[in-house]
Amino acid sequence: MEKKYLKKDDLKILIESLSIGEKRHFYQYLKSQNHQESPYYLELFKALSGPESQLAQLPEMVSRKAFSNAKIRLYQQLMQSLSIYHQNSSTELSIQNMICEIEILYDRGLPEQSIILLRKAQKIAAGQENFGLMLQLLTWERKINIISDTPTRNKLDITTEERKIFENFDEVNTLESIFSKVIDIKKKYGYVKGTARKSLDQIVLKNHKLDAEHKIQSRRGIYYFNFIHSLYNWLTLDHKKAYQYSKKLLAPDFQLISPNEYLEGILQHVTSCMGLGYFEETLDGLLLADAFIAQKRFQHSTFFLLRVFYFRICYRLIVYMYKGALKELQETIEDANIQLLKFNAQLSIEMKLVIYGNMRNACIAAGDHEQAEKLLDMLLYKESKYVRKDVYNDLFLSRIFSHLANKDYAIVPSMAAAAGRQYKQVENERNKYDVGLRIASMLMKNVDYSKTATRQKVITEVKSILHEAIIAHAGLNKFHEMYTFYYIWTESILRDQPFHLTAAAWYTQYLKHL
Repeated sequence: MEKKYLKKDDLKILIESLSIGEKRHFYQYLKSQNHQESPYYLELFKALSGPESQLAQLPEMVSRKAFSNAKIRLYQQLMQSLSIYHQNSSTELSIQNMICEIEILYDRGLPEQSIILLRKAQKIAAGQENFGLMLQLLTWERKINIISDTPTRNKLDITTEERKIFENFDEVNTLESIFSKVIDIKKKYGYVKGTARKSLDQIVLKNHKLDAEHKIQSRRGIYYFNFIHSLYNWLTLDHKKAYQYSKKLLAPDFQLISPNEYLEGILQHVTSCMGLGYFEETLDGLLLADAFIAQKRFQHSTFFLLRVFYFRICYRLIVYMYKGALKELQETIEDANIQLLKFNAQLSIEMKLVIYGNMRNACIAAGDHEQAEKLLDMLLYKESKYVRKDVYNDLFLSRIFSHLANKDYAIVPSMAAAAGRQYKQVENERNKYDVGLRIASMLMKNVDYSKTATRQKVITEVKSILHEAIIAHAGLNKFHEMYTFYYIWTESILRDQPFHLTAAAWYTQYLKHL
């Protein structure tokens, strides 16, 4: 028996992942082997499929080695059964099986029968743009033609097709590389400006494969083309274009796109919807992501669960905050705290800090200022070197507003000065009119906030700066994911009322569509 290393829980985890149909097929598969008596590994399967207590009821084997061999045998039988069960549902597996059959027929000197299977496999592989399998099949075509009286086609045609496959393969690899670089910029900066914008333009705008005139040859390449452009426009704050590109990511040929790529496409569209303030479509996108995971049965995958959890928590916090939906907001904050404990070890530092940043804003909206301040202190002082630059800059502005809201007016000028120093460090001359810097520059002046008229005048001017910034972005739905938060917060300070009530009033007047 071939030895196979298995971790302690591998077999149990595999069995727990089986559907009812897969278990039923496994029993039928074993029955077809016509065992004279029930094999031990079948009894082991039944025990592992049930409660832990059933393992104790298994008859003891003569040795620990025999028990280990039974586990290996069960694992092998399960994999063979699953391979047969899914051979028609997985096109890649189906093609691989055809290649095995082609090899068997070739070894028996039956090229005519091999060619029938070859053509069928080539058609499927080409339809799925599986370049690796397409190249394998061309190799077999060459081998079959050597022993065949009637070759499928001449060598030049085969070589021409091979060259085209390599070109498509290179195109997809190039687009994947560009995509990875853009993702890295997003993780580091969030929205880009200055030097980061120049780097992004160099990667995207200077690449001929992303020119409007360049025709993408493969459908998978088209998927990456749309994804890159959606990311680029999101990073440069053209959310309308980002949305137009990301919407195309929801309707590719599923068989061409790997599950993790398609999930990322859904989440990119969710991000684009949020950028335009399409709150209901944002929530619908999160439901689509959950449905996709359920459809693909990826609930056991930490990667898929973490990605969707991250987006679900962040965007539900944001949506309910803007809608002023206090009950839903409080429930989401509570759920976030529970889930953060559950996934703490698996979450990256970046994911944690983005969640904490959104939770801070949500706590402000829900009126939990004590928790909001704890999160602010943690983000500003303990983890600052890990925080994405746009998130970190936002924290300085948030701290100023906290003091305004809490009526700690004496501290406002010094906090504004600290924010101003931070913005000047990261902003170049072209961005001297950046919103955060303009507000900080105004609030660092010594003002007698005890006088109601003076205080109202200064805060109203802050509100005007935010309003100008929101409407200045062409294509936005009179909404800015960050500035609208401060706009509502400013209004709540002016009205001296809880944030969620001001947000609810704002939402009743909000235009839900462009």
